[in-house]
Amino acid sequence: MPVYLFTFHAYASWMPDRKQGYVQQGKGILKTDEQMAQSYRLRQTQDVVTFNQSVQQCMIDALQENLSHSHYRLHAIATDSSHIHILISWQDQRSTAMLKSTVKQALTRHLNQSVQKQQWFSRKGSQKRVKDKQHFEYLMNIYFPRHKGLSWYEK
Repeated sequence: MPVYLFTFHAYASWMPDRKQGYVQQGKGILKTDEQMAQSYRLRQTQDVVTFNQSVQQCMIDALQENLSHSHYRLHAIATDSSHIHILISWQDQRSTAMLKSTVKQALTRHLNQSVQKQQWFSRKGSQKRVKDKQHFEYLMNIYFPRHKGLSWYEK
């Protein structure tokens, strides 16, 4: 059973002028770029989204509520003001892209109904396969706990 780390960023929260750099699909983390940030801002259709504690809890609730009919296993969730990480596995034949889309849609639907209707996430999000038990343990015990927002762990 494959285990994946899905990450979804809040809309317009990781701009190219971040001192840590920014992420571009297929290119990974890129260096800070002021001009690119300007270009991104010109194309923004709404204000930057921030995941406050209420929104973080709403996302955790959405994922847990969606478990019964989407047939996946949640191992852990970590949130921050700008993103959510989801450690997830499943046993059926769905592709990773299909499940990632299902999860993102469930989050969006729940947030639109519970908080307000808007674009919550940047376009695609990321998916990384967990390589082995050591990688899984690192994510669970070191990487996820570093996040400042709410979290949830499978018991």
